[in-house]
Amino acid sequence: MSGTTEKDLKAMGLVEVSPGNWVPKKTAEAVEKIRAVDNKKVQTGPREVSIDGPPTYYDIRGNRHYLTANALLYQKHWSVRAKIMKKAKAFVEEYMQQLEPLEPHSTLLVVFSVKKKITPDMDFDVDNRGYFWGKMFQDVLQDMGLVSNDNAHWISKVYYEFDWKRKEDNLTFRIL
Repeated sequence: MSGTTEKDLKAMGLVEVSPGNWVPKKTAEAVEKIRAVDNKKVQTGPREVSIDGPPTYYDIRGNRHYLTANALLYQKHWSVRAKIMKKAKAFVEEYMQQLEPLEPHSTLLVVFSVKKKITPDMDFDVDNRGYFWGKMFQDVLQDMGLVSNDNAHWISKVYYEFDWKRKEDNLTFRIL
């Protein structure tokens, strides 16, 4: 931001967290919470969140809703979608407490595996599951102030991967 003064940066809602390093106030507050929990200065945070045994569905109003892109996009009442998202975000957030704010143009990799054997005739789409969990992760990054917005400036690439070698139910978010 050549030509931008300290006064301009403050007017934009930014705070200086280290010499020359300006971030949104919400991001700086998130870093301070992490540092307070650790009770020491955090130099670098983990770049990965790995969750064993993630849920595959939620029962809402007596109906089973599988946690895929279809839960967000098709034939669901808005209130059911909202409940699914609220539960999934709360689930993911509890594992994300030690992450540090992302740099602009970060890449996100969503990796998941399942215990059961995947066969050619199964209805198991990498993009449906990856999109659902990737969306939850990005939304929570923003909710926690680790990015000021989950737009392309902060997260410019998202990849989905199914880990064939891992024979357990697992969901991993990796920031590259």
